[in-house]
Amino acid sequence: MVTETKKERKNMEHPEDIVSYIKNLDGPADGQSVNALLKAIFRGFRMNSIEEIFNSNNYYAIIEGSWLVSELGEKASNLNDVLEKMLGFDHYYIKYCFIDSCITSRRKSECMIIKSIWRFLDDLDIRVRTRAIEWVASADRDALRALWEYGCKEMAREEHFSYEEIDMTYVVNHPLIGDRRFRAVLIGISMRKRFFEKWIDMKIEHEDSALIEILKKTGVKISN
Repeated sequence: MVTETKKERKNMEHPEDIVSYIKNLDGPADGQSVNALLKAIFRGFRMNSIEEIFNSNNYYAIIEGSWLVSELGEKASNLNDVLEKMLGFDHYYIKYCFIDSCITSRRKSECMIIKSIWRFLDDLDIRVRTRAIEWVASADRDALRALWEYGCKEMAREEHFSYEEIDMTYVVNHPLIGDRRFRAVLIGISMRKRFFEKWIDMKIEHEDSALIEILKKTGVKISN
């Protein structure tokens, strides 16, 4: 953990100094300083400071930059280059932060987000999968439709029901219900279409820990 004296912290009151500090980290950052930069950005400090942090190619800096992106809310939608770079890392925390930024984005149906969420629904790390499922739970109809269409294309399902045609019978009999990505998307659609509880009352044959966690958060009883 990086520690700072009062004098050092005083010298970093200016956001530019904090950016420089983060870019040159040799270990975990002081949270108070990074949080101060976040507040400065919300007060109008330049957004491209995030890009500078990522362009430093400093591992510790990129970790802190990922947290900043996840906390920016809708502002992160203007950081396409940074979001693209985040997708190039395999670290679970960076992927988690990327999904966080997508949850708050108003542009959920964009191709980059849809393709990434589909990939993260099958991630090896349960923390990433769970967060991706939470994105599905937060998605609007257009985003779910886009994810459904993309998933069907990726799985070479040329013949499939449209979003509007999906009902309980389709969910039960879908040949790919054992695929955790399809299962997660169908959960999102069934939640949106209000037949979620009927599905969960069934025995879940293909249990997945990330899936179960999001189901528990809904308060719906899961059959044994």
